[in-house]
Amino acid sequence: MRYTVVHAEVDPPDLGGQDYANPEEPFNALLKETVVRTGAQVGFGMDTDADRFGIVDKGGIYFRPNQILPMLIRYLGVDKGYTGRVIATQTGSPLIEVLAGQIPGNEENPTRRRRFAGLRRAKDLSGAPRRYRHAFA
Repeated sequence: MRYTVVHAEVDPPDLGGQDYANPEEPFNALLKETVVRTGAQVGFGMDTDADRFGIVDKGGIYFRPNQILPMLIRYLGVDKGYTGRVIATQTGSPLIEVLAGQIPGNEENPTRRRRFAGLRRAKDLSGAPRRYRHAFA
């Protein structure tokens, strides 16, 4: 496995032509261009203190954390069968809770139980918000 580091400084004085230290669009153009130009499979972008992130695929398509985290939870907990607690903040994707409910060891949040009960029972995500459905086809 090979990797390329584009920027590795914490709070650098110069952001290498970037206007803003933000891993989201439109500020991640350098990451997208680097991934496509080098033929990388994936690019990981973080802000200068790494409390925000974004992922770019080999075609230069950007994925927000609220798209990546449900995919990761599904892969590790549902597809691979790993168990353990999934903890998310209120600002996370609503699909995190749906998928966590399919992993042993996760208690339901009673305030959302009715909202997602049908999805959880049927393991059918067709009722999920439209922007998330493609990730779980």
